[in-house]
Amino acid sequence: FLCAVVMPISFLIGVRFGINGLAAAWLIAYPLVFAVMTWNSLRVIQVTPGEYVRQIAPTALISLVMVAVVAGAQKHMLTDAAALPRMALTCLAGVAVFSGFSLLMNRPVVAELISLIRRKGA
Repeated sequence: FLCAVVMPISFLIGVRFGINGLAAAWLIAYPLVFAVMTWNSLRVIQVTPGEYVRQIAPTALISLVMVAVVAGAQKHMLTDAAALPRMALTCLAGVAVFSGFSLLMNRPVVAELISLIRRKGA
């Protein structure tokens, strides 16, 4: 409900300043809405903010590494490629980096994912 109310209002305000205003509205409003929703959810499920951060930290770090690799590949290695092959190669690089680092740094989550996939197939 919070998101459904706050985001359209922020977009209406931001759009008065063009596409940059719309983007700024999202950049300002969504993190605030997300923080409020997360805080309320953590209270309901009785998880501390510290535990939440500890649980998401490995995946967040892996995501940052993936973004750095993809951005670096786009900027330095694929400058001459056409748009479609460039996008495909950077997507594949992102998948490879995220998967590889997940196997190295986040084995319990990967094991749980594999277990869920196997259970679903059975």
